[in-house]
Amino acid sequence: MTIDIVGSCQLDSNEIKDNESLVEIKDNVLIIEHVIPIYFTSKESKRYLHTKKIFKYYNDLRKILLERHNIKLNFTIIGSNQETSLDLFNDYLKNELFNDNYIEFDQKNITVHSESFFEMLDEKWKVGLRFSAFNKISDIIVMRGSNDLVDPAIYIQMSRQFEKNKDKLYLSCKSIHPLGIYNFAILLESDGNFINYNNDKQDLINQYLWDQQYRDCPDDFKNSIGTIAFFGMNLNSWKLLLESEFNCYWHEVNLEKYMLTTITNLTTTTMNTFFLNIKVNEEITGSNGILELHSLMRKSISNIDEIIDDLMMERINDLIHYYNNDDISFMIKCITNIEKTNDFLDKTKVFEHCEFQLKSNHCIENFCGVRFTLP
Repeated sequence: MTIDIVGSCQLDSNEIKDNESLVEIKDNVLIIEHVIPIYFTSKESKRYLHTKKIFKYYNDLRKILLERHNIKLNFTIIGSNQETSLDLFNDYLKNELFNDNYIEFDQKNITVHSESFFEMLDEKWKVGLRFSAFNKISDIIVMRGSNDLVDPAIYIQMSRQFEKNKDKLYLSCKSIHPLGIYNFAILLESDGNFINYNNDKQDLINQYLWDQQYRDCPDDFKNSIGTIAFFGMNLNSWKLLLESEFNCYWHEVNLEKYMLTTITNLTTTTMNTFFLNIKVNEEITGSNGILELHSLMRKSISNIDEIIDDLMMERINDLIHYYNNDDISFMIKCITNIEKTNDFLDKTKVFEHCEFQLKSNHCIENFCGVRFTLP
């Protein structure tokens, strides 16, 4: 498979070590690198239009996060549509203020229906992750899918939790009621330009909200801690992983299990956050993908009305309005509401240390830095 790399920065390991000016920037700003593979059938496809929306979202979001929170979001995009993918990257994501790269990966017309799809996808992930880990400067590297909008609160919480010299895993954990950890997926469908949604809270809870617990699924998914939307680690942890024999990057549950048993036992989870899991009804997701996902949804939290408070409801609505209208004022409003909440402003807030019998054996840390040992 052929690989071609273009972008604003291409450094080898020695250049990184010797570049003092870049190290100074790193000391003052938290750098979060994103690795995102993309694919669509053509420029006219709904998936292409949706990916354009995603790129515009992250380009607007990172300008605000850099200005208001000293968080710098960089991207490595692994595309397979040659000039079409590259033009999309250049027109809607690449920004001179940031360190972005595009990698052209020849997946030889292998699609989701091909027998060798997962083998190809694993190699596609590894190409992007290796480049980001060994050729770019970052503090945290995040694996991301190309269809989700992530709550800006996740990045603000990560910045509170970052510890440079620790092998730490960052997850948007499933909702765990005994620990008071609530993170939600909002399952939505787009035609590439517009999400059909009526802003009603009860409809959100009854039809679109998912606490990321399954009614019926393989045990590995039931016993996993994180969700499929967000998988991040400190740079050193990625280097250790990429130099290991692990070879299943496309499977988030296997990746989580390997990290927690081999490299680190410290997980930092977000709390009271969400992501918009946006499905595009065509060749990638499948025409009935959203219906199948809704059939797996389970409402296991009795006081969900209280957890989805007015501010969180506003944040959800603001991001959907941003997607539908390409209006950055909705994003600014969303981030302002995040900054208003006591959970983010009160760094000294103390939680009672509790132990709960769960099916995992590691330490979960909430965004205020309090660690819950899970025996």
